[in-house]
Amino acid sequence: PLISISGGEIRVESSDDGLNAAKGDANYLYISGGYVYVNAFGDAIDANGSILMTGGTVIVNGPSREGDSAIDYDETFGITGGFLLAVGSPGMAQGPDKSSTQHSVIVRLSMPLPAGTLIDMRTGEGEDVFTFAPTKDFASVVFSSPDLQKGASCTLYYGGVATGDETDGLYEGGAYTPGTVAAVFPILEIVTTIVIN
Repeated sequence: PLISISGGEIRVESSDDGLNAAKGDANYLYISGGYVYVNAFGDAIDANGSILMTGGTVIVNGPSREGDSAIDYDETFGITGGFLLAVGSPGMAQGPDKSSTQHSVIVRLSMPLPAGTLIDMRTGEGEDVFTFAPTKDFASVVFSSPDLQKGASCTLYYGGVATGDETDGLYEGGAYTPGTVAAVFPILEIVTTIVIN
């Protein structure tokens, strides 16, 4: 089975899995455009095979419980374009892999943060990359966008206060007053993994 999303707006609210390409042997989720928002208590985006994202915007509020994750795939997840932000539980957290050409960051927290706690990433030059308020307790963050460039230094914050327009938890056009510094790290590889104790 193939799920292909090339445009439009898709919104999924689910008590179990959200988008699921999980029947049969050759399962593929392909996102090339559009706006996808998933809020799920099971695996939010699940492919028994592979995921390829080349464009569009994907925002995921995944599960808080262990055993499920914001993104779950069996084979590969390549990302070459678009904006991806997924938060959820830490144990099975997956993100794009090294087959990607666009940089991504996977953050795992040792202790969950409460629902509504702002998370913010910005570059060493102070340019805001994203500010987001998850709907559920979370202990993992997966992020990828063209704004992540090799060699850049990034700082991840939690807490603080944000202004501006909020859509599906994502703030735009305002200011962020920093809270606690969670991590400072460089973007050196296609996939940067950060563990915060």
